[in-house]
Amino acid sequence: MEFDPAKVEHTIKIACAFYEKRIVIPPLLKEIRKQAPRLSVEVINSNLSGEELLKRAEAELYIGSKRPKDESFFCRRVFEDKYVCIMDPRNPLAQSALNKESYIEAVHASVFHNQSSQPDYLRQLNDDGIVLNSAAKVSSFAGIEDLVLGTDLIATVPYRLVQDFADSVYVTALPFSSSIGVDLIWATRTHRSLLHIWLRDLIAKLA
Repeated sequence: MEFDPAKVEHTIKIACAFYEKRIVIPPLLKEIRKQAPRLSVEVINSNLSGEELLKRAEAELYIGSKRPKDESFFCRRVFEDKYVCIMDPRNPLAQSALNKESYIEAVHASVFHNQSSQPDYLRQLNDDGIVLNSAAKVSSFAGIEDLVLGTDLIATVPYRLVQDFADSVYVTALPFSSSIGVDLIWATRTHRSLLHIWLRDLIAKLA
């Protein structure tokens, strides 16, 4: 059966956190307006649990950086990003190359989406018995640049997100290797849907 997105009238509910929303949703909406003008998108905050939103049928697609343990879900990697560090340009740490020792000793603004989830770079450090000195903990990357400006704090953020505010902060490489992978996650009920197959392919193409 041939699928024509231009004929679809539907509201697609997508769960994601700030980072995925900022990177994925704007180009997706632009393309949907061209190809499927009668398709609307409702974006739901997934900071608490994208998996639960899928299970309760409150979302049809979850875009996230944490793959579910529940094997009943389908997953598709759409892009990977690296972490970088940001800080106020006047921060003394911005005056020389940031090494791992100075990174660990720094005072951080850290992002925790929920109590059971933390970024891979923090898990790597914790596995080595290292706990960062986090003077500020927030649940989203939204406005993270404002937390470091005018302070001695540094923050570790995905590189693609930094493009929005790179002119106002000092950006440097994370002094150890760590990445973030973003997946599309969906349930069995939408797996064979022609609309959802088209949507997943479109997101993967744009990402």
